[in-house]
Amino acid sequence: MTDEERFSLLLGVMGAGDLWPLRDERIPADVPMSAGYVPGIARLGVPALLMSDAGLGVTNPGYRPGDTATALPAGLALAASSTLRSPVARVK
Repeated sequence: MTDEERFSLLLGVMGAGDLWPLRDERIPADVPMSAGYVPGIARLGVPALLMSDAGLGVTNPGYRPGDTATALPAGLALAASSTLRSPVARVK
């Protein structure tokens, strides 16, 4: 992976929406609208990433009628990643 390819995975572009109606020219025309876009790297088999906007990470803002979304247990996953004692131990 080249440095340019590596850096392209770290910085995405904002998708169009109600607050920003212009579609970024770096997003291919055949890609559905989303809250954000990170290009893939075809030669390495890395797919493009379409991001969505929601408190739990996924939503359907109505750009693709009939599409569905799955809420991820982000808060629960964060809480389960630690024991009750570890945050207290760090404070002391």
